[in-house]
Amino acid sequence: MEPPSLGQHLPAANVVLFLIQLAVAIGVFLFAPEGSWSPSKAHDSNAIASSGALDSSGSLALVPAASPTASTLTPNNPLAPPAYVFYIWVPIYVFTGITVITDRFYPTYSFYLTSDDPSFLRQWFQLACLANMSWVALDMWFSWVHMATFALTVLWCTMLPLYLFVVRHPTPRYSQAWIYYFCSEFSVRLYFGWLSADVIFSIADVMQYLHGGYFGFSVYAMLLGALLVLAFGTYVHGRDPVVGLVVTWALLGLIFKHATFPGDAQEVFNKLRAVAIVVAPVFPILVFIDSVRYVYVVHWKTSRVPSSSNEYYKPFVFETTAEQFQPLQSGAPLYGDKPVDYGTTHA
Repeated sequence: MEPPSLGQHLPAANVVLFLIQLAVAIGVFLFAPEGSWSPSKAHDSNAIASSGALDSSGSLALVPAASPTASTLTPNNPLAPPAYVFYIWVPIYVFTGITVITDRFYPTYSFYLTSDDPSFLRQWFQLACLANMSWVALDMWFSWVHMATFALTVLWCTMLPLYLFVVRHPTPRYSQAWIYYFCSEFSVRLYFGWLSADVIFSIADVMQYLHGGYFGFSVYAMLLGALLVLAFGTYVHGRDPVVGLVVTWALLGLIFKHATFPGDAQEVFNKLRAVAIVVAPVFPILVFIDSVRYVYVVHWKTSRVPSSSNEYYKPFVFETTAEQFQPLQSGAPLYGDKPVDYGTTHA
């Protein structure tokens, strides 16, 4: 009997590593130093609440008089949504936990097994867990905004191979496809979508810290535009609505954010809110239109075909090259039932 290979232990190792990651996040939330994570631990909670300052992690950034750490000296970020938007981490961790449990105990529904090299993807997930723990410690415990942004960028890069795989290998078309989708690959889409938004917020934090003040509208519009381009790209080329809906969630937070900024920064913030009001409905409308079209073509139009008819409807995505180029039967004419006359019958 051969000993189990290293790849066979990776699903169990991923479960353990994810539990450690979850414990680190909860531990930082409960026992972080004063003023680095929880708003209730701040030195002057009233001043902080009135300022509306937020850092990239979703915790309230302290005013410079509170504590001389890197992230607390960061000016208020006009792009960062309010704190409640960052509760999206709760479903991210929940669905990620479901993914690792599915991969360990119900591998039939795991997207890893659809890969030619499942161990390669599982190792990327392990790197993502390590990068997540590093980012949580640097950003929420030590409040090192530069190193935290670097760790967050590394985390985004480790999730990129997993995301590219799930969008390039669609959900298998069997009767329980929804189990495969929500118990396996949905967490990757949700995780990657929010990391993309979080990276943009963190870059804005670092730029403001280095600049020592606010930028003009064009700089924030460029950062927001980069996020929107990514969301549209994943929807158009990857047929993935999750990233776009996550970006919509961040835009809704920006729309309903109440904050006061000094000088021209308030006008910049109002312009950003106006852009968010215009763009926020786009992705939900696109998803609704595509959903209605899918129901019409795949379900309603198919049900209208008589049962005795040999014709049937199916979306173009199910058409394979084998169906396009079927071999001819021996002795069968090329076109219809009538043989082709090449002009030799009267020669």
